[in-house]
Amino acid sequence: MAKTFLVWFIAFFVIIVAFAFNMGRIQKVLDDTKFVETVFGTPEDKSAKDVVRSRPDAGEEIPALETVKAEIEPIVESTTDKEDLTLVTEAEVVPPPPQEEVTPIETPVNTEVLPNNAKTQKVKLCFLIIEKDGILVRQPVDRRILQTEAPLTGAIKSLLNGPDLADVDNNLVSLIPSGSELLSAYVEDGVAFLNFNDAFQFNPYGADGYRGQLMQVVFTATEFPSIKSVQILIEDKIVGYLGSDGAWVGRPLARANF
Repeated sequence: MAKTFLVWFIAFFVIIVAFAFNMGRIQKVLDDTKFVETVFGTPEDKSAKDVVRSRPDAGEEIPALETVKAEIEPIVESTTDKEDLTLVTEAEVVPPPPQEEVTPIETPVNTEVLPNNAKTQKVKLCFLIIEKDGILVRQPVDRRILQTEAPLTGAIKSLLNGPDLADVDNNLVSLIPSGSELLSAYVEDGVAFLNFNDAFQFNPYGADGYRGQLMQVVFTATEFPSIKSVQILIEDKIVGYLGSDGAWVGRPLARANF
């Protein structure tokens, strides 16, 4: 029995001595094969597993909602494309369209005073009222002019002089271009041929201006029973249109044309 124990002791002692002399080699083999990490795992893996938990342990303090929100908001702000937001904001700001300039009506005022004891006759002139919506409304006005053998010429020339002060107070205007002059006038077969200078065909108020000036002339001339229509002439010639894009005057115009 004692002999057997001695044999095992000597064998164990030899193993210990051999292990001590080969410790470096054994350690290198373990490191190369990663035997310990494979069997028992690494400390990092254990710590990572400990961190991932479905819920806090009993007694563990839960962070306040305000603290969590304060930690999240900087992350959300950093991922927001501020430049894109600026571009959207600028695109939504649409500048108002430029307002169209309106040419004010410049109406000549007739300040003519007839001589005392002069023979006169009454004629009816056509002026206009411009309503707020831009509609032109005819307004006939009685006017005394010097009695002549050519009442049509006198009436048209008085019309070109514009409304008097009383008419202006009643918001009456004339759309006949400034500087317009009647060069001649005659009547043939119910048509009044009215010959104007070049200034008559250029109206600063556009299409409504042309329509208004022709309306004034036609309604004033056709107040005479013998006149049914008016043919406009410019410097002794019949023209197709007044100005470059004005109203058509290539044929006689009657009241029904307005």
